[in-house]
Parts: sequence; structure tokens; C-alpha cells
Amino acid sequence: MSSPIEHVIVCCQENHSFDSYFGSYSGLPAGYGIPADFTQPNGQGGTVAPFHFTNLTTDGIDPPHDWTSIHAEWDNGKMDGFYTTGGQATVGYYEAADLPYYYSLLANSTLCANYFCGVLTETYPNRLVLYAGTSGGNTSNSINTGTLTYPCVLDLLSANSITFKNYNFHCADNYSVLALFANWATGGPNNELNQPMAQFFTDCTNNTLPQVSFITEAPPYDEHPAADIQTGMQMIESIITAVQQSPAWASTAVLLTYDEAGGFFDHVAPPQVDAYGLGIRIPMLIVSPYAKSGYVDTTVSDHSSVLKFIESTFGLPTLASMNHQFDTSTPTTNNATNGAPFPPRDGNPAVSDLTQCFTFG
Repeated sequence: MSSPIEHVIVCCQENHSFDSYFGSYSGLPAGYGIPADFTQPNGQGGTVAPFHFTNLTTDGIDPPHDWTSIHAEWDNGKMDGFYTTGGQATVGYYEAADLPYYYSLLANSTLCANYFCGVLTETYPNRLVLYAGTSGGNTSNSINTGTLTYPCVLDLLSANSITFKNYNFHCADNYSVLALFANWATGGPNNELNQPMAQFFTDCTNNTLPQVSFITEAPPYDEHPAADIQTGMQMIESIITAVQQSPAWASTAVLLTYDEAGGFFDHVAPPQVDAYGLGIRIPMLIVSPYAKSGYVDTTVSDHSSVLKFIESTFGLPTLASMNHQFDTSTPTTNNATNGAPFPPRDGNPAVSDLTQCFTFG
């Protein structure tokens, strides 16, 4: 693909479903917003309907979102277990007035309305799909730093001389899930994994952004419930504004997504491409001079689509072509998958490479 993109910035926030953030957006195609008649069983023979949160902290609730809870919510695609699993807060949603900056981006950006997290479970496995195309069979957050030996995106970038940095916003060194990988547990040969927040803004000003940037953040800036959602939104605004004011803006794509849905409701059943997912639908906003303005994309995508986009932009091989250890069977910490294979999904044609969201290619 011939692309004018020279810089890709990946921002991954925490724990909100598509319906909980953008399901009320009036610009969605039919079927992608919260249906007028959508309800959830209340477990006592009745039903409950989605409601607008009256505060910015998900009513102070952080719903359960581990493997067992998310599978109960998903209920084999029935999408009817949210309330009975996590209670009233799971069916709350926000509107434009609650997320003014994010909604202000929609007129000049692309909103992906059929983008799913990677695994029907919690944070670490989903971020592993974002960074490696597979969780390597992990289905929980019980993973120690430096214990993963399969290749991730940083190995791919490094091997092909693509510059990269991970910037830590409001968090300590080695906070990123990328530190779970053995090759990057101590930050990398040039401490690429542990660049400070101030360095990001300096790199924007000095036009020294690397080709690929990852943003890592900690509560309350990651929007993880029960944080005030506007705290994280304002951090993201500062990031995007700095890029837009930098010389790099003319050749940049910012990809803003969420690691997983956090137990909050969504009405669209995720396609099941393997024993692990796709997971629950989540937001993905693409902000770039080349993003289709005011466009809502409905192509099936997931976290490995970010990898596909990076690979397409810089002419890289896939992680699927480098990692064959999970092709036929995959070690798992959850017997429900029975060792089912989970090769990197950047080799799977079932999910897009996000290039359909741009005005090139």
C-alpha cells in the first residue's frame, strides 16, 4: 500500500464498551447504536433498559470483567447476561455532553463501529492481542513481568529498523503490558519502553516522534472505572492537540481504542474467529488528516487490526509469519479452551487492517 503515513500513535484506554460510550451517537448506521427496545433480563422474570449515567464515574462501580464474567455476559452471543452478572451499572451509557472532546472529533475522524477487543476476558490478554496478535493462551491478568517469550510488535519493529517508543503518562517505568515480554522486561536497549510523558511533548515540538508510538497510562487517566471519564479524555485531548500542532501532523495517524469493555453492555454479538474471541465491541477512533471525515466504519476489526495497520503502513511481515508455536495448540490457563490454537490474528483475514478508514490505498 502506498501511504503518506509516517507516524502511528496508539492510545489504548481502559474498560468501556462501544454502546456505553458511542451507542447514543445519532450518526451511527442502523443496527450499530443502542436499539430502542434493547433490554436485559433482571434475573427475576423482568427486564431492565439501558440508562444514561447521571455522573462521570459509572456510579462509582467497576463491574466484573474476568473470563467467567465476560462469558456470562456474552452468553454465547445472546448478549443478555450483563445485568445479571454485574448489576445496574453495566447497562449505563454516556452521551455527547459527557464526552464532549471525543464527540467533537467525530466530524473530522473515523469511528469504527464494528471493532472488538481481542479476548472475552480482562485487560492483560486483550493488550497482548493488541501488541502480539495473541494472548498466548493467557486468559487472566496473572502474568509476571518478563515471562512471555513469543514475539510482539516491538520485536517486529526492531528487526525491521522501524523507530518506536512507549511513553509513560502518569505511570512508573515498566508499567506497560509490553514489559511482560522477556525481551522488553527492562525497558529495551535504549529504554524505548520507558519514555516519560514530557518527552512525548518534546518530540512533538521538535518533530522527533518515532515512526510508531505507544501511550501507556495509569488510573485515573486511563478512564478505568470508577475514575471520572473526563480526566482521561482531557489527557487524550492534550496528546492529540500536541500532535496536531506539531510538524508531524501531516503524516500521522492516531488510533484511540480501549483494551476491553470492562463488563459494560453491548448489543452486537462479536464474531467468534477462534476459541478466545473476538471479545466485546469497544470504541476505536482514527484521527488523522487522512482519516475519512465523519465516517462510521462497519468492517469487522479487532486489536490485531492495529498490528495489521502498522505492518501495512511500514511494509512489515506479520507476527503470524514469525510465531508458529500456537498454530495447532496453545497452552492455556483456562480449561474452557482445551488448548485450542491461538496463532497471531494479524494473519487472519477475518479482521481488517483499518486502511478502509483512510482516504488512501
